[in-house]
Amino acid sequence: MLPRSNTGPSSLPDALSTCISPNRSGTPAVLIVSVSLGFALLISTCGEPTGVNDRVVSVSVSPDSALLVVSDSFIATAVARDAGGNVVVSAAVAWSSRDNRTATVNGRGLIKAIHSGRTSIIAKAGASMDSLVIVDRDRGTTTVSPHTDTLIFIGQGDQLRAATRDTSGLLAGVYAWVSRNPSVVTVTQTGRIVARGVGGTNVVALEDGGSRDSTRVVVVQRLARVAVAPSAVSRPVARLQLFSASPLDSGGTVVPGLKPIWSSAIPSVATIDSTGLATAVAPGVDTIRAQVKGVTGVAVLRVSPLPDLRFNLDTFRLGVGQYATSLSMPGGQPQLIADSAEPEESFFAHLVADTMIAAVPESLMVPEDLGLHHTDFTFAGRVAGQTVFTASAPRYAPAHAAIRVSTPRLRASGKGPGIPDTLGTNEVAAFPIYTADSLGFEHEVVKPVTIIVHSSDTSVIKPVSDSLVVVARDVGVNTSLAPTGLGNAWVRFQSSGYRPDSVLFVVLPARLRFWRPSVLRASPVTIGLGQATGVGYAYVATGSRAPPGTVTVLLHHSHPERVFIPTADTVQTVGAGGMAALEWSGLELGADTIVATAAGYTPDTLVVYVTTPTFRACTFPTTARADRPSYTGVVAADSTGASHYPLGPLQAVATSSDTAILTLVPDTVGVGGGDCAGGEDKIVYTGHGSATLTFTDPAGVYRALITPPITVTPVPVRFGLGPTLANHVTIGMRQVLSRDSVPFVTIPDHGGGIVWINLRSTSAAVRTSLSRFPIVATGLSFEIIGGDTTGTSWIVAEGPQVVSDSIEVEVGRPQFAIHGRQAPGGLDTLRAISLEVLDHHGNVRAPAEAITATISSSNFSILVADSATLIVPTSVQSSGVTSLRCLRPGTAVIRATDPRPEYYHYDTGSTGLLGCSP
Repeated sequence: MLPRSNTGPSSLPDALSTCISPNRSGTPAVLIVSVSLGFALLISTCGEPTGVNDRVVSVSVSPDSALLVVSDSFIATAVARDAGGNVVVSAAVAWSSRDNRTATVNGRGLIKAIHSGRTSIIAKAGASMDSLVIVDRDRGTTTVSPHTDTLIFIGQGDQLRAATRDTSGLLAGVYAWVSRNPSVVTVTQTGRIVARGVGGTNVVALEDGGSRDSTRVVVVQRLARVAVAPSAVSRPVARLQLFSASPLDSGGTVVPGLKPIWSSAIPSVATIDSTGLATAVAPGVDTIRAQVKGVTGVAVLRVSPLPDLRFNLDTFRLGVGQYATSLSMPGGQPQLIADSAEPEESFFAHLVADTMIAAVPESLMVPEDLGLHHTDFTFAGRVAGQTVFTASAPRYAPAHAAIRVSTPRLRASGKGPGIPDTLGTNEVAAFPIYTADSLGFEHEVVKPVTIIVHSSDTSVIKPVSDSLVVVARDVGVNTSLAPTGLGNAWVRFQSSGYRPDSVLFVVLPARLRFWRPSVLRASPVTIGLGQATGVGYAYVATGSRAPPGTVTVLLHHSHPERVFIPTADTVQTVGAGGMAALEWSGLELGADTIVATAAGYTPDTLVVYVTTPTFRACTFPTTARADRPSYTGVVAADSTGASHYPLGPLQAVATSSDTAILTLVPDTVGVGGGDCAGGEDKIVYTGHGSATLTFTDPAGVYRALITPPITVTPVPVRFGLGPTLANHVTIGMRQVLSRDSVPFVTIPDHGGGIVWINLRSTSAAVRTSLSRFPIVATGLSFEIIGGDTTGTSWIVAEGPQVVSDSIEVEVGRPQFAIHGRQAPGGLDTLRAISLEVLDHHGNVRAPAEAITATISSSNFSILVADSATLIVPTSVQSSGVTSLRCLRPGTAVIRATDPRPEYYHYDTGSTGLLGCSP
């Protein structure tokens, strides 16, 4: 380019200093000048006074240089300014070419390429001038190679190359790649093609000089393999299994229009029809084949024997007139169970037995139940005897069991014939009578059963009611007997059709009884040293009958130094048939005897043993997860483990066998007494493994308690992307994931507390914004950032308390994508564009650093962008918007390129071929 100067060389022809000639109509020539991003018209005429050009001190020509193909043209602009920098609107500009054989210029600055070569175009106003350099070259010939290409599977890629040559040789061309049918083949702006569908199309390379070439690409799927699903399955005999065959190309895409031919290797094991429906015939292993055009896919079908029907008992026992509904017999309610291979299957089973012996249902529906089908049922005994019970159903092996119906009997709870019991005259005997089979297992009765109660000596004992009724669908009835005098007597229970039962009672004079709610007799009992029973823990009973009057109960014992009884408890007045509360405390190791007496009552004796105290743990877990703290509590107990109340404040110190696994917080806890209903002491888990807690008494009185081991399992962690869990993601070099796929680490069903997570990348291709962080609630998000190299890396989430998880990150070369807004002129015309950044798979990502892209046009004389650059800010996935200006009709391609020379620069993005109509 000629240097800009305020005065032109004196050797220029005189014609350059003259006015531009008027056109044929006499109208002065018009000068078009580009101001900023638009065009302004600066009009000057030769008729203007010469003083106007005398004010011009500088001329600026735009652009500084241009590359043209022979026969192309474009308009240059010139701006004249005065000494103050103001535009001289009326200045007359004279245009000239140093070599009209290379390029010509008219009075409006319209430059036309004539011949290949190099020259300067000069604009002069007054004594000032400026110039631009024009380089012309012949329109080259572009060739795409390979000139034809065939892709044999969907997803297969190949690289096309374009070269442009003219008479001088190879030219450095810039190309826009276009696929005529992207549903068949897509092409990147680097010429990389990928098969998308069956068919053929042309892929065109448009050279920025205007030449073009295309190649024919044909996509023909070739069958590579046949995938049979399921690949392996087990079915019982007589079951059906539908197989499907997928003819696939080498990329794993289904080749349409191909029908498989099905066959079975061993038809005696399984047969298969033309639709792929196999029938299991006999137990064994068969190979199912699907053949498509000589390519065979196989699957394995294992045929198992018929699934079984089975009863929950081998023998059902019941009495005549009873239902088989025993709650005391092992096995309980009768059940029919089907070991089914088809969880969705429900069916009816047919039941058969000798109906003279037992009334069984004719059929029974077995509903689906998560693969283990079962249904409860019952049946009734009719006469004593035995029969075979069979249940059968199609496609199941039958079930067999025995039904034994016996003569039923009555059974007094807890008592048997010839076993005597004692009863005071101040007590009433109350207990149930059960309807049972011959073995003593109770069953519900089909019809009401009347029981007659008879005493052998009513002067000793007699029933409160002589007749009892067991209602239908019940297993017994309660009865009670009252003493009437001293002596022995049998009480007999009998019913028609039932074997009777009898109980021998020995009636004694009125007596006192030590009694506790949890046991029949309170003697002997234990208590720990330094412990108290608590109010209501034990009683002295004056019988279960309540005649008028009161009873004075006296208590005395042999070793008050060992067992302490409050003075108020030693003499108590209670109502006849009532109870006197009793409390004691252990003062010294050893035994003591407490005697209760009252006028008119036989005394009773209670032996109390004072033993070494110990601790008892409440709600103690055996397994736990590291993020879920547990709670326990400690109460005072005697040597047998029975809970008592400590006489004074008591603490226990907890130590862990491995503090790296668990601890108790705080480690010193208060010790209570009474029932072990729960606990408030927190067990904190700090690792995983097994450990125990030991509770000790700082005073050394209580025996230490060592808990069973607690097995602490690690915390499972999971990777997520956006709203879902995932284990794979792609990203470009120096990119971060966009907002819709933010990575996070979460703990499913997190139990609370802090869990520390360490993040580690297995290669330098990826790094994370955090390397260590705590999870307190459901999870925490972070950034995955692509490095300076491509490759695959694993991000591993690990920690001392967790089960590690990982996510695979595939790093590739980033690329630009141009997005536009439609103009009214047509679908292929844009009026504005913005820029997005993508990874190598076309997923929208965000840059880890601000990216500046250069916006260029394949033909600046047709289509230009208002802004020469677009910036995508850090961690933002798109840029701002720039407008496009159409200068003259034609087609052009807008490109976004990364000017940086680094290895990790972005691949060029383009709009494709755009039509332009000003």
